[in-house]
Amino acid sequence: MNTPQDNSYAISANRLHDGIVVYLAQNHQWSTEPSHALSIPSHEHALNILKNTPIPHDIIEPYIININSQNHTPSLFREQLRTLGPSVRKDLGRQAEKIKYGE
Repeated sequence: MNTPQDNSYAISANRLHDGIVVYLAQNHQWSTEPSHALSIPSHEHALNILKNTPIPHDIIEPYIININSQNHTPSLFREQLRTLGPSVRKDLGRQAEKIKYGE
């Protein structure tokens, strides 16, 4: 169970051309890896970053999410599920890659 000290925030969105979840990383780059997400200590700071970061045309609907600051994983199940892609079939989406490569 996460303690309040373990909670941080990150900014998540989707790539327009394939719908893959992306995270705002250092230097305003976007990454598909949650571990690369910029860990932001407060919701207010995250909101300020979100308001002042130019969003590329291929990134859609960025918003603030809770993450565990220790391992950069999304705190909420909804966000964890988004990282896998389509959830109705295990042979599709990013979860298929994990099964294929034995992760």
